Amino acid sequence: MFNIKYNIVNLVKVLLSVLNMVLMLRVFNFSQESDLYLLAYSIIYTFNFIPLLFIGQFMQFYNDLKAKSTASAHDFYNQSIVFTALLGIGLFGLSYIFLQSLLHLHTLSIDVERFVLLTRLMRIMVFCILFLPLLALLERIFMAEKQFFMLYVCQIIMVLLPVLSLGYMLLTHQANIILLAESYTVSVVFAVVLGLGTVAVRTIPFRFSWPSSSLIPFIKNSFSTHSGIAMTNCFMPIILNNFLVHFPNGIISCFYYSRNALEATHTVTTDYSIRLFLAEVSAHIAQNNLSRITPLIKKYLLYVPVCFAIISLCLYAAIPLGLKIVFMHMNLAVDVSLFKTLFLYLIPWFVLSLVSHPYYAVNLSAKNSRSIIAANLFFVLTLWGTLYFCYKNIYYIAWALFLAQGAYFLICLFFYVRWRKQCRPKSV
Repeated sequence: MFNIKYNIVNLVKVLLSVLNMVLMLRVFNFSQESDLYLLAYSIIYTFNFIPLLFIGQFMQFYNDLKAKSTASAHDFYNQSIVFTALLGIGLFGLSYIFLQSLLHLHTLSIDVERFVLLTRLMRIMVFCILFLPLLALLERIFMAEKQFFMLYVCQIIMVLLPVLSLGYMLLTHQANIILLAESYTVSVVFAVVLGLGTVAVRTIPFRFSWPSSSLIPFIKNSFSTHSGIAMTNCFMPIILNNFLVHFPNGIISCFYYSRNALEATHTVTTDYSIRLFLAEVSAHIAQNNLSRITPLIKKYLLYVPVCFAIISLCLYAAIPLGLKIVFMHMNLAVDVSLFKTLFLYLIPWFVLSLVSHPYYAVNLSAKNSRSIIAANLFFVLTLWGTLYFCYKNIYYIAWALFLAQGAYFLICLFFYVRWRKQCRPKSV
């Protein structure tokens, strides 16, 4: 579960992510501009998951084909590239045409002034949607081939350009949120071009292969398996953003900075272990080595959630000192205790999501679509039901996420136990 080389590269990515957050805090503080950029980013982020409806099971099908024939697996990848590129064009076209409706869906109660700036940001960042399906496919081929180094390099590029633009703003004493949106968009394009080139040169030579009927079972299984995942990751930002826009300027930034800080901690402590776990589970199920699943889960649970919880609590204790260093000779736009308390209250949600992951991964690799749909449906309904009547307290958002994750965990565990019973050899 631990690899020095990959964790060093992952650490570089996380340090850049932290630097990106620190520079954003320094340049924009907890302001209206940072609120709207983070809202726009969260809307674009949902489009990372829509492609999963069509290509989410790529790694599982690729591993199945590769176990039989490498040539068939490579042809499957080339067909998937063409299909995914067409998917990106379609999603971008629809998003661009219905941009206003998309924004209203996420921010029903936002005022006109903030909506105008949010629209300007989205008209730039919407071009990311053209490339996000390819990025999702690249992530899966890198995981299937266990080329985690290049996966992290592409992710580093997506953080590096925004960091450079923020550094430029800091040095020139300007706060240009439009420039930040432009740099993020360019970084996504660059990461996709580098990833496609690397796969073509080092792993699978690209040969144009028009999608054939052989992709239909793959797309059907992806849709049935990942409709739940896509549902959660599309509806969760809608629910959260509509909750957050009721609060004054700076509160949205406070929530997303807290969440991003925990996600950075999650990435550096557990990201490689999670990706490796999913890749190994997928391979073992494809090869019918089911006896190795339970030891993998035990090893994962002993290391990953515990490591994350300990490091997160240490960071929580260091928040006041960290904010003093970042905002040296500057006034904070929000109370330090608000940021610190949100950070603490979000930790249980992250820990429970890590505990849920091995059971989700097994259900996913076993192509048990009903379990994924049920778990994600209960997550969305619990989150919406909890926040619908709680618009007065920002801290309710953390407890709502924890309760929703609890429902998700119980459903995943139930279907995992049932799958294990079905896989046991029947006594004669």
